[in-house]
Amino acid sequence: MRAVGAILAAATVLLWVSDAREAAVDLPPSPWDAHLLDLEEKAIENAYLRQIDLLYGNWMKDFADQKVEQRVATGARNARNAYVRAMTQIEAKRK
Repeated sequence: MRAVGAILAAATVLLWVSDAREAAVDLPPSPWDAHLLDLEEKAIENAYLRQIDLLYGNWMKDFADQKVEQRVATGARNARNAYVRAMTQIEAKRK
């Protein structure tokens, strides 16, 4: 669960930085803006993969326990939701 919070926090920080960059009137567009969005996208993908890897690793340690399976399913759903929200924001910024 902490890792899902970390993913959400990382995505929030990345999006906040992007929003702040766009909202700053005195900050002109830079030639690196598209690349920065690419880096943010990669960071979100990496965080998602690490979270899913962690969840399935925990599940494999105790796959017979129904509670563990439920926590893994909830964690995977939360990670997916965080990924979709963050990537939707990046997609909107690309337009």
